[in-house]
Parts: sequence; structure tokens; C-alpha cells
Amino acid sequence: MNEETDDDVDDLDDDYNCGDFAPLEYIRRLPKCQRAPRFEKDVLTVEHVENSQLIYLQYPWQCEKRAHLDNLLYSQWSTFARLPAEFRVADQLVAIRNPRKGGMVCRAVIIDWNSLLLVDYGRFVKCPDQADLRLLPADGAFAEEPMITIVSLTRGVCQLYPHHSETLFLREKLPKGTKVHFKWDQKSKITPLRGKIFIDGGHVASLNDSMVFQ
Repeated sequence: MNEETDDDVDDLDDDYNCGDFAPLEYIRRLPKCQRAPRFEKDVLTVEHVENSQLIYLQYPWQCEKRAHLDNLLYSQWSTFARLPAEFRVADQLVAIRNPRKGGMVCRAVIIDWNSLLLVDYGRFVKCPDQADLRLLPADGAFAEEPMITIVSLTRGVCQLYPHHSETLFLREKLPKGTKVHFKWDQKSKITPLRGKIFIDGGHVASLNDSMVFQ
């Protein structure tokens, strides 16, 4: 899942009939992420700060739906078909299990052979060659859009290559769970929409205005 990569609302493939695999339909791609809020009064929760150009937020309803989806993925993990090696390609949607987190199961998109993006968490993770990746059936719940909202901040030190000190500053000020408001820059028309972030109940000044580095 990249912010603007998935043009297909529901790109399903029924050709995964390989070896022991039943001729079921599996999800290849997900719909696009939820658009950033157009109204500054909306309160969102910080999920993860990758850098100033990729900040992952959630609406309350996204938090609830993700919790439901996580439970569904966990309970049905054993029924998911294993991903054939020939389908381990960029942009393929998969399910992956993390034994170190109680067997938590997440939806992910393949970035390359050794890395994935957890689409409901905005996290890039390493993926070993022997990773147990599985296909997701074309069920309504599993085909939901990513439970995340992506925004980008204006006045970044470098829009193309965000500065490390800027990223550290934002991660310190916006830990996971922080309540924020987003003020959309109306000149921004593509996802992730650019704008300013304000901490809910905090100072009037936006965090963008505090990002001053040498």
C-alpha cells in the first residue's frame, strides 16, 4: 500500500489454482486509503510517524474496525492458503503472522522480496525468505480499505528526503495515541494531502511552525 498506488477498488484474481490451492478468489490489492480530513475540527489519533511526508493517523471508527479485523485475521489464519513463490511480487496483498506478538496477524503489501508494509499500521517490516505469507480470500471484511489515514506536513525541511532530525522531532512530539487535528492545505490535491498538524488541546501554533532546524 502506498498512498496512491492502488487504482483498483477491488482487484481480485481467481487464477491461484496452484498445487494444493483451491480455485478460490483472492485479493490482490486494496482500495485507496481514507482521504485526509477536510475539516480541522476532526480529531484523529496518531498511529505512526514515518517522517514528515508520511504520518499515519486514525479516525475512531478506523481504530474500532481495525480491532475487529485483527481478531478476524487471527481466528481464520489457519484457513488461509499459503502464498505460492511465484506470487511473491510487489503490491501483492498478503497476511503475515507475528509469533512474538501472541500470533498477531496483519494485512500487508509486498514492497520487495524482503520487506512488507503493514497496511493497517503504516509500518515497514523486514520479511525473511522463509516467511509464512498467506493469501487473503475475497471476503468483504478482508477487502476493506486500509484502516489508516495518511497525511503529509507542509514546511518540511526537504519534501523529497525528510531530514532525520525533523523525523526525530515529530516522533517525540507525536507518540502513538496522540490526539491531533489536521488543517488541510487546499493547494494540495493528491494523497497524502499536505497540511498542518495541531495537537488536540495544545498550543495554537502548529507543529509545522516548530520544525526549524539548522
